[in-house]
Amino acid sequence: LDIWLLKSKGVQVDVMMVEKKFRDYSVPKVKIGEKVLQFTEAHVKKDLENYLPKTYRERFEREGYGILLKAAREVCQEVDKQFR
Repeated sequence: LDIWLLKSKGVQVDVMMVEKKFRDYSVPKVKIGEKVLQFTEAHVKKDLENYLPKTYRERFEREGYGILLKAAREVCQEVDKQFR
């Protein structure tokens, strides 16, 4: 949800911050775009349905949770390109 919201507001990814977060959590730098491709719309819905306010749940029920995945995939592809 955060990625979708920030992307919809035109916020650009700070790749240096992403790299720092990988280091902070001792996570090896991976192609995150490939990881995001493993998620399905059903997975995202199940993961978020307990946390989203009713207005967001209603919106994503109408429009589909796929818009969240699309935004995440686009951002991850952008980060992957800059990691290279």
